[in-house]
Amino acid sequence: MNIKNTALATKAIKNVKTTIGEVYLFENIVAIELNEDIHLDFPTGMEVFNLIIGFYGTEKKIGVISNRVNRFSKSPIDFKKIQSLMKNVVIYCPVTYNLYEAQNTKLERQFFDIDTENFTDINIAFDWVTQFLIDKNQA
Repeated sequence: MNIKNTALATKAIKNVKTTIGEVYLFENIVAIELNEDIHLDFPTGMEVFNLIIGFYGTEKKIGVISNRVNRFSKSPIDFKKIQSLMKNVVIYCPVTYNLYEAQNTKLERQFFDIDTENFTDINIAFDWVTQFLIDKNQA
């Protein structure tokens, strides 16, 4: 389900359409819906990475939700490079809508040095990340 079709859309502080997809910026969560058939790697993602860093800075702990409503490819070998750029991301949660994507997320976890959790519902993912960040900030 697209974020724009949920109550989450009204909670976003800012919504930005980029060349690779739509980015929803919340208090401490960024949710991304990439366009159909794009290839996400370090160079193609720079517009979004710069947007996120410009909005949150580099100190505030944030969570990232990838709402995978469209098919796209990614370069997992670039994940560590992305992490080194955005060290304040403490949780990454893909939301998948089919078994194939869910299986892909299991492989992707091998390339992350941060917590990851997969979901099948955008609202549940958002609530879970919110609570994760509350717990993380109290630790």
